Amino acid sequence: MRKTLLLVLLPAAMLLAMGSLAIWAQVIDATPCQSACYDAKTQCVTECGQHPNPVECEADCHDELTDCLKEC
Repeated sequence: MRKTLLLVLLPAAMLLAMGSLAIWAQVIDATPCQSACYDAKTQCVTECGQHPNPVECEADCHDELTDCLKEC
């Protein structure tokens, strides 16, 4: 039983670690300008919760992110 549990948990832990490392590497690779764009999008999406049409608001946030990244 323990061996089976170990064979399941070990690969799951490895996948989680590799995914975390990949996300961390993307953050490091971002320039300060790109990081500011992503921060602005996060703030924009947060504010969409109070918008009458949150889906349209989030689409606008994505468009603003695209424009911001093009300017970087």
